[in-house]
Amino acid sequence: MGKASSRADENGGLIIIALALVLAVIQTAFPLVDVNFSSDSADYVQAAAYRGFAYPFFLDLFDGFADPLRAAVVGQIWVFSAAACLLSVTLARATGHPRAGLVLLGILIINPMTFYFNYSILSESLFQSATCVYLACLVQAIHGPKPWHFAALGMTVGAMIAIRPVGFALLPILIVVVLCASYINGRRPWAGLALAVLGVTFVLLADRAAYDLRHDEPRESVLGNVVFAKSAMFAAGPSPYAPDDPRTDVWIILEEEGPADAREAISRAPFGPVSFFLMHSYEASLMFLYEKDRLQSIADRIGIPKTELMAEIGSKRILANPTGFLRLPLQHYVALWQPFYHAVTANDITAYIAQNGPFPMDNALGYITRDVFDPPYARLIHSALAIGWLASILILAASILWLRQNWAGRQILTLAGLGVLSLHALLFLSATLSIASVRYLAALWPIVAVVICASFLVVLKLYDRRKKHARRSLEI
Repeated sequence: MGKASSRADENGGLIIIALALVLAVIQTAFPLVDVNFSSDSADYVQAAAYRGFAYPFFLDLFDGFADPLRAAVVGQIWVFSAAACLLSVTLARATGHPRAGLVLLGILIINPMTFYFNYSILSESLFQSATCVYLACLVQAIHGPKPWHFAALGMTVGAMIAIRPVGFALLPILIVVVLCASYINGRRPWAGLALAVLGVTFVLLADRAAYDLRHDEPRESVLGNVVFAKSAMFAAGPSPYAPDDPRTDVWIILEEEGPADAREAISRAPFGPVSFFLMHSYEASLMFLYEKDRLQSIADRIGIPKTELMAEIGSKRILANPTGFLRLPLQHYVALWQPFYHAVTANDITAYIAQNGPFPMDNALGYITRDVFDPPYARLIHSALAIGWLASILILAASILWLRQNWAGRQILTLAGLGVLSLHALLFLSATLSIASVRYLAALWPIVAVVICASFLVVLKLYDRRKKHARRSLEI
């Protein structure tokens, strides 16, 4: 029986590898779309100082090719295929269900956004690949871990941070993973925690050293821009600075000029996709575009960088009205689950802007220019997201309640719960320090795929458990 099971696992693993290889070859030989290049892509190609270093370094690997961007896309396709294959084989072997690995591979590759990311010069493709490796390490950590699994898990989290700073959300999750894995497998967590922390630290130090070797100037951060934009979304009262202090001029801009009118426009809009879109658009404008020359002039008068001025003013405003700030992450978190680019609500947004314009801040909203889905696809997307959110909360609750019960499905249920925890942690940090964008939710598809497969495996475990109880009852 053991040899037959082992042979089935090997055959299942070979099939997964073969399918991943075939898919990569097909996408390489027959490109589905042209290379997608956007304004964000230009920042990565130019290795902008405020972008993560890992993805520009990845692009540099293809500089010697005749068409570097096309070569980078091919590289992304193969890296993702390898990562998806690793995750699928790992899940199949750890759970003893080769078909689960095949299903997982299918779920990973059917998402249209996965193709979009792989054909785009954006960090999301590499982040998705790193997420697959993170999940593979997570599976190993739950199912009989070895010390190096925790080190690999930490290094993968470090790589995700180097690719996209939102990976910092996984640092506390890393501790939870080690504690849960140690508890389930009856081991002490200290060595695992130490190895995980060392793994993260090693990768982040390597990332810092690599950046310093390439760049003469220090690494920049857009955190000041983010704090400034967030602080403009609520009133903060009178300026704490002296009337003749140039920073009071900035405070007045946010408190009484265009941003105040923008806040009023958002408050008048119907709650939901319309108000979320207005908030999204205004925050994006405030981060980089609104009154940038005026802000630069004031920063020059004070003698500090503009981003430092924005960070200082924004921080003061948040301290003056912390409640106003704390409601923003919740609104952006909800907005992440509202696909306003992919539903008939896009028409509602466009119609609202047309009927109620012009809007404040030089009418800086624009219109939705992306493709949108009409019914019934739009309703399916909305329904899937609503059901997915509710299911994720139920899965997380079940994994916590059943963690201490020693039953056959405990490991796989814990895996699903930790996947859900990772998903919501990443989304909430995105909502706190960024703006709601469909890309941020779509980039986490590998986590969703693993949670789906793990949930079905839990159902199978429960079904087998029920059959065994019924058989015993008949024997009695």
